[in-house]
Amino acid sequence: MKTKVGAALFILVILASSGLAMSDGTQQENFYNTCIDNKIAQCGSKLLLNDSRSNTLCNYAHLNQTKAEFYQNNRDELVQQMVEEDITMKPHRVDYFLNKAFFDQLPDGLALSK
Repeated sequence: MKTKVGAALFILVILASSGLAMSDGTQQENFYNTCIDNKIAQCGSKLLLNDSRSNTLCNYAHLNQTKAEFYQNNRDELVQQMVEEDITMKPHRVDYFLNKAFFDQLPDGLALSK
């Protein structure tokens, strides 16, 4: 009888911990998606600079438009990579990861020249 109760408790603990792990994963994915939404919004707000007479500001607006498109088109892959790399749920860590992912996919020097 004691072994059956012990086995049942062990199974319950395993099931409960796997349920928590699933909810943590979902919570983590939701956090990453929210951070990506914020990055897209930030990039979108900089598109107003495209009407500037300054070439530098126009280039900056174009860069941010490209970033927003990259984040939107690669959202699922970025979230999956962040989950796999276990990026901590802190906005500055996610921002660093997203910026690095964007600039790593550009050919060398493209972001600096135009």
